[in-house]
Amino acid sequence: MYVVGLVGPFGSGCSYVAKKIVENHGYEYLSLSDVLREEYKKENSKDLQDFGDKIRETKGADYLAQIVCEKIKQDTTKNYVVDSIRNPEEINCLRKSFAEFFLFGVFAEPDLRWKRVKEKYDDIAVVCYINSTALLKSHSDVCVTSANAVKVVKALPNKNI
Repeated sequence: MYVVGLVGPFGSGCSYVAKKIVENHGYEYLSLSDVLREEYKKENSKDLQDFGDKIRETKGADYLAQIVCEKIKQDTTKNYVVDSIRNPEEINCLRKSFAEFFLFGVFAEPDLRWKRVKEKYDDIAVVCYINSTALLKSHSDVCVTSANAVKVVKALPNKNI
């Protein structure tokens, strides 16, 4: 049994690569983000990102990876590709659990990543701080200062900021 882990910045294409591994090689797909969403449904939390931070803080940084490892151990006749790995503790959990664990980084140019994110989330506004790099500013919808950040963000009509 092989377990392939994919890591990369948001919008880099990890999910796309995972999909191709599933389609072309018959691997089973598992996502730590899917596990997080399953756990999120059990709670009464308002923000998935905050919930993810909270669950990793209270249950351990590798908690989601532990759940995925248990799922994999239920059927060791298959090969797996694991997406949405976010921190070193999750990688260590997978490495310790499976001798045939292979980690791959997926990268894309920043311009392509921004384009993908904007296409995926149609109701998104990118906000940056005034001291951000020129590259980040070029991809932002609005640039704020510490004095006006809250006021500007609250005035944005977008759901995803």
